[in-house]
Amino acid sequence: MSRLINIGIAGTGWIVEKVYIPILSRLDGTNLVSFYEPIEDRKKQMENQYRHRGYRFFGNYDDFLQSNIDCVIVATPNYTHQELSVKALEKGLDVLCEKPAALSEKEINCVIEAAQKGNAVYMPGFVNRFRHDVKTVKELIDSQKIGEVIDIQAGWLRKGGIPRLGSWFTKKELAGGGVLFDLGSHILDICLMMFGTSFQEKEVTLKSVYKKESQRNSATWFENRKSNDHLIMDVESTVFATVKAQCQCLRIALSWNAPVAGDCTYFYINGTKGKIALRTLFGYSTNKLWDDSSISVMIDGQPEEKILKEHSAKCADDAFYHMLLCFIDKVKGNVRKEVCAEDAVRNVCLIEDLYKNERGLDG
Repeated sequence: MSRLINIGIAGTGWIVEKVYIPILSRLDGTNLVSFYEPIEDRKKQMENQYRHRGYRFFGNYDDFLQSNIDCVIVATPNYTHQELSVKALEKGLDVLCEKPAALSEKEINCVIEAAQKGNAVYMPGFVNRFRHDVKTVKELIDSQKIGEVIDIQAGWLRKGGIPRLGSWFTKKELAGGGVLFDLGSHILDICLMMFGTSFQEKEVTLKSVYKKESQRNSATWFENRKSNDHLIMDVESTVFATVKAQCQCLRIALSWNAPVAGDCTYFYINGTKGKIALRTLFGYSTNKLWDDSSISVMIDGQPEEKILKEHSAKCADDAFYHMLLCFIDKVKGNVRKEVCAEDAVRNVCLIEDLYKNERGLDG
């Protein structure tokens, strides 16, 4: 019987409480040991809430790293990802990091160097690669069903989904950016995966909307928001980006507050022999534009098949479950090819290039 993998989590936010703790509690071969939470009030709250499970909580990160753990899940505010990942990796602890992996090319290179120095696994948390609908589309592309991919139009639009307005999410100095980092990290990752390694950007443009928002546009799935939070928002809420390669083109639209009837995620993929359309919804929002996920395939102008797949909280949970299985396999020394550290480098560098070429639009 293989030994248990002892896991520590840096962070105690929504995604940790609602997703990581429940999933890890039923994931065979793992043992959730400890948490890092620097805010004392929050740490005490979590200690009281999970006392019966025997978890240990630390306000000091170095102490946390010495709590007899094999790996760390980094699920803290964006600006801490690089520092916390590097410290763990240099101690030889494997790391799964929530998006964004880092805020710049310089930061992500430091992370990769630390993984090499510590001989440790580093895996970016690109969870949507593990969704059933995304995997189905990837299989269709890999089978050359539509030939070579030449053009992708993709988007993730929310009707009212600003994450915790007034918190670190909407402060540039802490988040690094707005919707491009939040939703764009996922959309760009899937698109780059669909294009494959041959896609090398030659020209990028980014048009962003900065707009004062009110509390009513905050995402409904975040709970227990303090009424005295300062409603600071100095990050973009909507972006339109274009990335051109030599013979390929990527166009994306992202918004926390789009004029749509419901939230949606879409990928329209054009190949040399046909097209694939994926209509779905990533994440945990229940305000869905489409009741079901659908994958439509058209070859030589003729519709060939349409595959319906449910999208719900269970679909998102399944993706996290399989992402964690992949990470644990890597920790055990097994080869898994779904996602690698180089995917994080590619993602972070492209986002940085887009911000460098940003042009503001009227809100």
